[in-house]
Amino acid sequence: MKRRTAVLALALVMILAVSHGTVRAEGEAATVVAHGSCGDDMTWILDSEDHMSVQGKGAVEDYALPNQVPWRTYRASIVTAEAVSGVTRIGNYAFAECDALESMSLARSVREIGNYAFSNCAALTDPGFARGLVSIGNSAFSGCVSLTALDLPVSVTSIGQFAFRGCTGLTEVDLPSGVERLMPHTFQDCTGLTRIGLPAKLKSIGVRAFKGCTSLRSISISQTVDTVADYAFEECDALEAIYYAGSQKEWKQITTEDHRSWLERWGVRVYYDGKTEEDPEDPHAFAASILHIGVSGAGVSVDVGGGPDQYVLIAAAYDPDGRMIDARACAELVDAAQAYFVDLDVRGAQTIAAYLLDGEGHPASDPIRSNAVG
Repeated sequence: MKRRTAVLALALVMILAVSHGTVRAEGEAATVVAHGSCGDDMTWILDSEDHMSVQGKGAVEDYALPNQVPWRTYRASIVTAEAVSGVTRIGNYAFAECDALESMSLARSVREIGNYAFSNCAALTDPGFARGLVSIGNSAFSGCVSLTALDLPVSVTSIGQFAFRGCTGLTEVDLPSGVERLMPHTFQDCTGLTRIGLPAKLKSIGVRAFKGCTSLRSISISQTVDTVADYAFEECDALEAIYYAGSQKEWKQITTEDHRSWLERWGVRVYYDGKTEEDPEDPHAFAASILHIGVSGAGVSVDVGGGPDQYVLIAAAYDPDGRMIDARACAELVDAAQAYFVDLDVRGAQTIAAYLLDGEGHPASDPIRSNAVG
């Protein structure tokens, strides 16, 4: 038995030296600090350089909680880790709450990352994704506040809900083309996120997918999307524009009236047919740019910085439930640099709005709303 134990220890050291380049400058190899099993035909090894290696042919076992992993007493010591070729899956909670973990290296054989696998790894800056990865589980990287970028391989097709929740260091993300559904809460509370690139073939955006992304100013959505769930952009305080590749009619089909009303109340403009506010041929964008609303007593003043002939200005007031309290026509816009004042009952109003109508009475702009209450 003693001879068998000695042989096993020697074999582990030899595996470690080969797999991790452990020879130090002075010629002394890193030593094995701890090792054990983590699934059928799966082995974990922690060395004296705070490096952990997962080896074998198959999946790392799923665990129900972080304190159930076999290396639980060493979680605070693991600085770097790797899953070598042959490993196919990182199990649930496998590296959760490894506070010192800075980088991970995944072999191309790894196809799945389980639920909570790296959650709350506060020091993780490099998740080490490799081409071959297909699925990222629920909350897999939630709370990884040091992640600043995601280099997701094109092989990824599934990202679970809450997968990157609370990754406050993330600034820019491009999702792989194979991802078709953005699950609920995926990027919730990513307060540093300024840009998100959605796939051209995306089909749905889940509930609160971007809730609390307070630095996100705009987002582009493809025409392939068939559902934008309510509250998808809740508490996105800086959001100003949504660029939708489809028509206004199609936008109404993929969103609820409550969602659209919420976007209007918070001043989020939706541009249709791939247009942007810089588009000189976009009458909606031009009309919107010339209106400025103010409230005074029971009246509404509207400053017009210039506009085309035969456009009529309409002012309206709405109660907190979105019902119109009062609406009045102000004037035809025939001259540049005009200011209008209209008596409007704004008592009890939650918002006021101004509209431009063309010569046939059709809206020439989305409503410009103000949250000022009379």
